[in-house]
Formats: sequence, structure tokens, C-alpha cells
Amino acid sequence: MPDFNEFYSIRKNSASLFKDKGSKHLGFSFRVNTKEEIKEIVDRLRKENPKSNQVCYAYRLIENDHLLEFSNDDGEPSNSAGAPILGQIKSNALFNTLVCVVRYFGGTKLGVSGLINAYKTTAQDVLELSGSIICRVTYQCIISVDSKKLGTVLSFLSRQGIPIVNQSYSTLHEITVHTTSSELETISTKFESLAQLEWKKI
Repeated sequence: MPDFNEFYSIRKNSASLFKDKGSKHLGFSFRVNTKEEIKEIVDRLRKENPKSNQVCYAYRLIENDHLLEFSNDDGEPSNSAGAPILGQIKSNALFNTLVCVVRYFGGTKLGVSGLINAYKTTAQDVLELSGSIICRVTYQCIISVDSKKLGTVLSFLSRQGIPIVNQSYSTLHEITVHTTSSELETISTKFESLAQLEWKKI
């Protein structure tokens, strides 16, 4: 299974405009985290553009450590709209990214090759405006340790530059930290015999 603990997504949501033979192609990019969020965005664009001819889109989404890729032609000839959009997302090596293209027909047919170029160019333009940023999955880790070993744990976290989010004490001292996957692996190896660990993605 691929490691999705670190990946690139768009830096910011953006919008663009591409014109060809009177037709307007409005490009929109979004950083997304769930399929429900994607559906809401597409539905909103359709409501905001009731006179548009198509709202075509594509996305790459990491969900439950699996990669989902999807494209929609919305009535355009097969693979003439969604596939070129998806191709641009993939060529930029982006994840958790949705690109939508809203088309207003200008009266002159573009043909399949013209449609492919229009949707590809629109996606390319909006992704160029969006930029990219590296995203890292964060984990919340609770380290439970007795008083005799507390100093060792605190000293190690300080040396590694891992900030402590919360501390509490009942039977054991509980130290809550937020870490990357590599930091979590280091903590797990270091404290395997010293402390109890609980962790989850946040």
C-alpha cells in the first residue's frame, strides 16, 4: 500500500477563465478531504451557474489510506472533459484536489479534440494559479509513563523538538503530543519498553 503520510495538494483554492470560439470555461480548484465535501462543491457550482451547459470535474482523494480517482464528463463526449482534467491533477502529482470546469457554450462546436484541449488548458491554468504545498498527516499520541521514567520521556521529547500539547496525572503521567508519522515511529521504538502508547490520526 502506498505511504500517504506525506503528499502534495494545492496551496490555495483558485479560479480561472479560458475562452475558445465563444465558449467560456470557468476553472475552479479546491483542496478537499471527503467525497461528501466534493458533492457539496459540485452541487453548489451547478446552483450558482444554472445557465451553464456542463459542470465537469475530476478529483484525486486519499480516504482511509486508499487513493480514489474519479472524473465526470457531464454529458460531453466520453473522456473529452473529465479525463483531461484528471490528467492535469495527476501530472502535477496532486492529491486531495478537486478541479471543476463550468462550461458556457458559445454557439460554435469545438469538436472532441477542441473539447479535450479546452478542459485540459482550463485545468492547467487553474492549477498553476493554485500552487502546491506539502501536506503531512498528523497523529495525536498519548504517552503513559510512571514517575520514575517521566524525566527520560520529557528529555527525549525536548531533544526531538516534539511539543507537548497536554499533561495529566492519575495512576500514570499522561503526555499528549502531536507528531508526524516518522516522529511517531521514533517514539514507538524509543518507548516500547518504557511506556504505554495510544495514537490516532487527527
